[in-house]
Amino acid sequence: ETELADLKSTVEGLESYSSDVWNKLKDFWGKLQEQTREQNLFREHADSLRDGTNALFTQMKEMRAKVDAEMKEKSKGTYDMFMNALSEIETKIEKDARFQHLFNDLKNLQRKFKDSNLIREHRNKVYDRIDKAFKTAKRKRFGDEGSGQNEENSALGRLQRRYKGL
Repeated sequence: ETELADLKSTVEGLESYSSDVWNKLKDFWGKLQEQTREQNLFREHADSLRDGTNALFTQMKEMRAKVDAEMKEKSKGTYDMFMNALSEIETKIEKDARFQHLFNDLKNLQRKFKDSNLIREHRNKVYDRIDKAFKTAKRKRFGDEGSGQNEENSALGRLQRRYKGL
């Protein structure tokens, strides 16, 4: 009961979600379950401890939902910035602009992407679009032989050239 009271005061004192407190709460839940299985606690006592713990878990889940919503909102802004930049680059690729400059822009955008803080859904979409832009620019600049799609640049083609060389 004392440990639950300490956890309750800790959770109530939190301003936002804390994974450390969540882990402490999970550890307490594990101890409670173990004591219940070993029948070291009366049923009523175990039920009251469970109810208290469940209430704390509910509070922590609400805090985590708020943090997730804030993270999603921040991620949306960053995602939109990346999509706008990629749209501009893709337009330049279609117009056959200077490819070396476009590759440098894509590399810089990729560096920013690695350091960005995005949710998984946004991260996957941005990554796929950057990858597609790189492949399109490479295909436009070098043709099919630079894209790795033809037989000479395939793994089999490289292996055959290596055998011939040996």
